[in-house]
Amino acid sequence: MHLLHAVALGDLRDDVLPFDPVRAFAGAERVGPSDEAAVLRVLFEDEDPDPDSVADVADAVAVRWAADAYRAAERHAPSFLTWLEAAEPAVASRAAALLAWFPAVPGLATALAGVGFSRCTARASANLALAFLPGPPGSGELAALTACLASTDEAVRVTAAVALARRQTTALPDEALTVLVHADDAEVAGALPGWDRSLRGHVALALRHLGL
Repeated sequence: MHLLHAVALGDLRDDVLPFDPVRAFAGAERVGPSDEAAVLRVLFEDEDPDPDSVADVADAVAVRWAADAYRAAERHAPSFLTWLEAAEPAVASRAAALLAWFPAVPGLATALAGVGFSRCTARASANLALAFLPGPPGSGELAALTACLASTDEAVRVTAAVALARRQTTALPDEALTVLVHADDAEVAGALPGWDRSLRGHVALALRHLGL
């Protein structure tokens, strides 16, 4: 999972979610084969490389390579859904975190909403992934997130409230706001596997999204 994330996304961190590949990779199509060949030659072939000779295209070529890697991963992303059911909690959590970067995967919202409530780490990570999908939540997502607000697991409650705050801004359940306010006032520990931002950071982001 670490390797797949590194290949598909490079050093992108989850503080840039929700991710817009069109905006992120703008300009990549302007790079031609000759530009890529020139950069490759300087990087790997020239005995006395002159980086200045490709300085005007090197950044654009890097964006093109990043776009190619992302799109290759996106083509395979539907197969990542099976990892949401992995027995190892960290694998399932990382799978949800990775899938948040590929919101166009068919059936993604349904798969995330269907992660079992007894698998707390995976459920909490799935909630965070749901937080960054576009548009208001569907009925299945809303039911799952609302049910999570009553969980005895703090991470499950907090992440559900975060997701509702981001996706259901105009009709946020009182319970979700209560969870967020309490989480902001209390010490919410750690981060979930696969996510860079701490749970407390996600709470702060959700409250800011609400204008609080």
